[in-house]
Amino acid sequence: MSLPLPYRPLLWLVLLLVSIAPAAAATSSLAHDEYVELLPGLAWLTPDGQWQVELEARVYEFEEDSVWRAALLDELLDELDAEDYLTPDQIRMLETRLRQFLVDNERGKQVWVQLADQVYALPLTGADGRTTGHFLIPSTTAGLPADNLAAPVWLPARVVHDLGNSRHFESQVQLIPPTGLSVVSDIDDTIKHSEVLDRRELLANTFIRSPKPVEGMDSLYREWASQGAAFHYVSNSPIQLAEPLLEFLALESFPAGSIHLRSFRLWDGSLIDFLFSTDPSHKRSTIERLLALYPDRRFVFIGDSGERDPEIYGEIARRHHTRIAAIRIRAISGSNLDPARWQTAFAHLPTDLWRVDPNPSNLGLTAPPAPAP
Repeated sequence: MSLPLPYRPLLWLVLLLVSIAPAAAATSSLAHDEYVELLPGLAWLTPDGQWQVELEARVYEFEEDSVWRAALLDELLDELDAEDYLTPDQIRMLETRLRQFLVDNERGKQVWVQLADQVYALPLTGADGRTTGHFLIPSTTAGLPADNLAAPVWLPARVVHDLGNSRHFESQVQLIPPTGLSVVSDIDDTIKHSEVLDRRELLANTFIRSPKPVEGMDSLYREWASQGAAFHYVSNSPIQLAEPLLEFLALESFPAGSIHLRSFRLWDGSLIDFLFSTDPSHKRSTIERLLALYPDRRFVFIGDSGERDPEIYGEIARRHHTRIAAIRIRAISGSNLDPARWQTAFAHLPTDLWRVDPNPSNLGLTAPPAPAP
């Protein structure tokens, strides 16, 4: 049955609009003063052979004149007792680091990202400007590696927008095979000197100094990466420090990995109190989720003695003792290094599972971990 001749142009117009609608919609709804931060994503294989991708984004614009700015700057300068001796470089560093805390998070923004040869929409951003998308990508999709990976592979991800080519918002997604070794690593005082036990030094190392790596940890991590390990950096640092932390990892040649930081908003309370909080819930829940996403992988936990890494890792290892290949704790001066602490933290765990040592060269694995039973 065909339409009468007078209606045919209308039908052609409808078909044309339907055909171009997806292409027109598949651009992110960004203004020219808005930015997108894509965090390195994760992917795991589903039972039917598809890659389940998880990718987090944050949309914001900088607030150049904010009532929060002066208050936050004064709070940090008072804590640092540094107002009279900061160098110009340190002042610039402080301004740069604080800038990410003084943004207008954009609610209700649609972000589209390209992975391989496909474009996917993330859910609309929430009040904190953040959104997390989940996409199923068949392993046969053009541009994807085969599904029988022996080691993690990184897939580029980029934001699709209509603002021209002057700004690029890019990241990558780690395709992690079902079996193998995964390393869960703390950041502060494990791979980067932060001195979390000294209030003033932690603030200085966070806001006015260039980050300094813990000597020897980069080579240890690269050795594990050469054996096919995947990496997950789990820290209590606020999400606003994601960019400088990712820059630090790349500059110091640490293996790329997913990064898992805590959510923070200025109106929720003091930034300084947040930085010194020892709440274990973020690390605990993040590690438990990684274990659930990759049930057939073995895990290495690595942290330091400055905060509660030994206690958190020991608690989780007792629940998943067949999944944990090793626990390594970097001993730092000034922390509680009493042997009784280790006996409590690692109670009921094999003594050859965990090791505490100040020297990174002594924290390696003596033998490749066996596959999970």
